Amino acid sequence: MKSRAFSGLDGTALKWLAVLSMTLDHMGIALAGQAPRLEEMAIQAGRPAFIIFSFLLAEGFVHTRDRKRYLLRLLLLGAVSEIPYDLALWGSPVFMPRQNVFWTLAIGLAVLWLSSMAWGKGQFWEDMALAWAAFLGSIIAWILRTDYDVMGVLLIVWFFWSRDSRGRQMAGALVIFLMFVSQELLLATSLSLVFIWMYSGQRGRNPHPMFFYWFYPVHLAVLAGIRFMILK
Repeated sequence: MKSRAFSGLDGTALKWLAVLSMTLDHMGIALAGQAPRLEEMAIQAGRPAFIIFSFLLAEGFVHTRDRKRYLLRLLLLGAVSEIPYDLALWGSPVFMPRQNVFWTLAIGLAVLWLSSMAWGKGQFWEDMALAWAAFLGSIIAWILRTDYDVMGVLLIVWFFWSRDSRGRQMAGALVIFLMFVSQELLLATSLSLVFIWMYSGQRGRNPHPMFFYWFYPVHLAVLAGIRFMILK
């Protein structure tokens, strides 16, 4: 019996990797101080999560049939997730210095949507629109203090703009990492690019259309409960 040749990672496989990475990261932050060595390992393991999600968002923008619905979904999840996020990671129902990652993803999607209004007007104007929208989105993310703020918006924009060349996507992402990521987390963050390089371009089969969206607030609520029981 012949073994099946590896054909790369589809979109669902990338989502599972990102979810696992994110969960480990949040466990490390939520349970900080309980086991310092394990906490450090968990945070390192969590570095690829957002990078993969930002790549998938750029891919999703190209293929979605309803951008408005996509954006509203991200905004809804941002609102629903904020209190669980604050409780799980910061120990308070309201923590203004940092907002959850769905706001960053929503800003990134809005940037791409806004810039798409210049499509068909020539490469120069398309690039200018994307650059100015990225600048505006980065400022908004920075003011709101969303997770990954400026770096997150720039990654989403870069993955979208360079989507015709996987090599260019990797090179630009590395430059962004060098600009924003601390030296001790750089290697773990760059691991995300290995998984993205292996992306097959296939969507894959999701367990449920909304599973990966609702996993975020649900796992944060669970972590908030565990944190309360352990640290009270």
